[in-house]
Amino acid sequence: MVDRRLALALVYAAMLVAAALFGWLSGSYTDVGDVWSFANAGSTLLSSSWLHAFHVPAIQAGPLELALTYAAKTVGGGHTGFAVVLDVTSMAVVTAAAASLLEWRALGLAVFAAGACVLQLPEEGYRGHPGDLMIGVLWLLAGREARRGRNALAGGMVGLSACFEVWGVLGVAVLCLAPTLRRAARGVVIAAALPIACFLPFALGGYFRMFQFSWPILRGPALLLVGSGHEFTWWMRVAEGAAVVVAAGSTARLLRRLPESMWIVPAVAVLTRIALDPMTYGYYFDPALVALLIGGSQLVLHWRELHDRLAAGFPSLTANSARAPGWSSRAPSSLP
Repeated sequence: MVDRRLALALVYAAMLVAAALFGWLSGSYTDVGDVWSFANAGSTLLSSSWLHAFHVPAIQAGPLELALTYAAKTVGGGHTGFAVVLDVTSMAVVTAAAASLLEWRALGLAVFAAGACVLQLPEEGYRGHPGDLMIGVLWLLAGREARRGRNALAGGMVGLSACFEVWGVLGVAVLCLAPTLRRAARGVVIAAALPIACFLPFALGGYFRMFQFSWPILRGPALLLVGSGHEFTWWMRVAEGAAVVVAAGSTARLLRRLPESMWIVPAVAVLTRIALDPMTYGYYFDPALVALLIGGSQLVLHWRELHDRLAAGFPSLTANSARAPGWSSRAPSSLP
């Protein structure tokens, strides 16, 4: 029998090989979105002119994402090398987090890896935003810790996600999975403090223009409220974010006793944000895909427990199943 740790290591290695292959294939694409501009801003961030890293409004990423993309570009070199390094690094973090959330079980990680490859998730570090993948796993880990009552740690993970991209702060909704809202409030303070501390030096330096950026309104409620031809400003982002936190936070309070809430709440937050957004790109779905893939893998691992819970809550379902053709029920106590 293959040792469990060896099996887990083999699945992990296979995922990294898959990420390298996706990155190699993505290297031939020239229209890959924002990672090249992030890497260029990252070079400024790690230079003596670091206060100018956010002087271009279009840089809608945090210092951690800028540093990550610049490091990947430096190590990888050209298009293909950049793609391979960024995809492998991103999936190394995501897969390690998935392994932790799946109790270090090779079967669960294999299910996650297979689903991720089918959905082409390993290429999203380069062709999307690597920060979105980091936000996805950090929110899931924060949800787990919040349910355990470790609110400071959970808040730190949410705050860290906002240092990749500002919208990561919407993960405060997962802190509502804490046993009480009073305890969740401690995590909220930390979740807000980290990105403030991260961006404050740039804002005080006078070259911080991130919040001057606006988006064209192409869809969503904003199109109905203000019409096309208008711009979606950061003030509108604040209103959108408040709605996301209310929706996902309410879901968290309703479902907090369910183990599945750990991945349902992040998915609700991401999908609500997409529904309210004025425009949509494919990579916007990445954090939700990470949550749903890990959640689905958990269900595979614990399908017996799920069946028992459904049986307790909906006895008619299992009664009908027991009468269905091919269902093997308990043997009778005696023969005629």
